[in-house]
Amino acid sequence: MELWTEKNATQRQIEYIKILSNYPDTKDKDAEDIRCFLSQQKKGKIEELTKTEASELIETLLVRPVKYVFLCGKEKFIDKKDYNRYYMLGKLEACLHECETDVNACPKWFEEETRVE
Repeated sequence: MELWTEKNATQRQIEYIKILSNYPDTKDKDAEDIRCFLSQQKKGKIEELTKTEASELIETLLVRPVKYVFLCGKEKFIDKKDYNRYYMLGKLEACLHECETDVNACPKWFEEETRVE
């Protein structure tokens, strides 16, 4: 009778863990979290994690705050999940959801939007 064993983490999960743990603001804390997590799971490296374990580690890394700089120069700490979303969707998305200044009242936003290159 074959025992059920969970499959190893995918290459995408492993790469994502490496990306999430490479932000300059959080690199040291992330490395410590990874070491602790691997120790708890009795694993030597992230490549030895199962899919479920890798997902748990990814969730831990995603919630750590990282500094985001808005177009106007304001700074705010937001979790990596939001940071990545704003990186992909653009600065307007970040301003709409995270900045206390309304985009319609932000002179920097309109200055950027009307600039011709």
